[in-house]
Amino acid sequence: DGTIQLNDANVHSVRIRINDVEGNTSQLSFKLKLNGRLTVAEKQSAQKMFSPNAVNVFEQNDFEAYLPEDCLFDSVQAVFSRNTNLTANSVSPQFRFCDASVPFHGKINLRLLANTVISDDLKSKIVIERKDKNDVSHQKAVWQKNGTTTGWLSAAFNDFGTYQAFADTQK
Repeated sequence: DGTIQLNDANVHSVRIRINDVEGNTSQLSFKLKLNGRLTVAEKQSAQKMFSPNAVNVFEQNDFEAYLPEDCLFDSVQAVFSRNTNLTANSVSPQFRFCDASVPFHGKINLRLLANTVISDDLKSKIVIERKDKNDVSHQKAVWQKNGTTTGWLSAAFNDFGTYQAFADTQK
C-alpha cells in the first residue's frame, strides 16, 4: 500500500524506480528519518487480504466493514489504523480503512462505535465523514443502540478512505 514504517531514529535511504512500457526509467532517491513530531496511528490489523467474488468482513472492537461479494475487482490488503485524537464535534475515533485509490464497485457498509455519550437530541444529527486526499463525502449515520450509553453508527460509502463520525450542529 506504499506505507513506510519507521521504528527507529536512524536515517534510511529510499529509492523509488519506475519503468514505463517504452523502457524509460525514472528514479527518485531520498532519505527519511523519524523525528517524533508526527502522531503515529495505532496499527490494528495484520496482513489480512480481501478476495474478489467473496463476502469480506473486517471487525475490530469499535469498527466494522462489510464488503459485498461483487464489489472488488482484485485482491485487496486490509490496511487499518485508528487515530483516537478527537477533533471538534467528533463522536468517534478516526479510522483509515484500505487505500482510497483501490477501485470499488457498489457500497461498503460501515459501523463505527461512538466513543462518547450522544444525547437524544443529537442522535438524529450524526454524520459519518469519508475522506481521502482528493475528496470528502458525508452520509447520515443510522443509530444502532449498543445496550450502553454509546452505540454503533452505520452508513454506506462508495469508496475506501478515512472515516469519522461527527455531530452536525450547523444550522
